[in-house]
Amino acid sequence: MANKCYNEKVDIYAIGVILYEMCSLFKTLMDRRQSLTKLRLDQSINDKVKNYFPIETRLIIKMTQKDSVMRPSAEDLLKSEEFTLLKIEHGLESEKIR
Repeated sequence: MANKCYNEKVDIYAIGVILYEMCSLFKTLMDRRQSLTKLRLDQSINDKVKNYFPIETRLIIKMTQKDSVMRPSAEDLLKSEEFTLLKIEHGLESEKIR
């Protein structure tokens, strides 16, 4: 770990995990643990989340890339097609979100 460089992309990963938790309906703590482990190991996302939250799923996949270089920055997220689609879906497309 001493050789690893940490930057804001660590936070992007954490926010991706939080977004996944917000989109999921875990019945038990074990269900939560198993789902988060699958996300961490191979970016496997629950089918219900994929079906009900397809735009969020795309963001979660981008944000939880194992290689931090592949993760978007906060600025990239705000400029992403997915973020634009979410603003439109929630009636925020006319507001400027910084």
